[in-house]
Amino acid sequence: MAPKVKGVIFDMDGLMFDTERIWDQFWSPCCRKMSLPDPPPEFYSNGRGLAGEHQLQYIAGYYGDKAEELLHAVWAYGGEQIKKGVPCKPFQPAHHDRAEFADHRHRPLFP
Repeated sequence: MAPKVKGVIFDMDGLMFDTERIWDQFWSPCCRKMSLPDPPPEFYSNGRGLAGEHQLQYIAGYYGDKAEELLHAVWAYGGEQIKKGVPCKPFQPAHHDRAEFADHRHRPLFP
């Protein structure tokens, strides 16, 4: 049985985990809880890579003055869901090289 992954610190580019699509799943439950409409399909793809004020402005284009409250709800809900574990992408050679290097140096796996 494969060991359960308990944490990842380096995967901001989606190399090992498809985090963008994982986070996409958190918007609808939060919208429903706040009695807001589900985001349209383009909301996800057009909003990828945004952060900070740019992200908040983008969300406000869909949800107006509820944008900040919704974003915080998604972060909280998403954080709880991610604690339960996330699926790994299929193992790629780049993962093996990093894991082998880290193991050889007896260090945690960081890029």
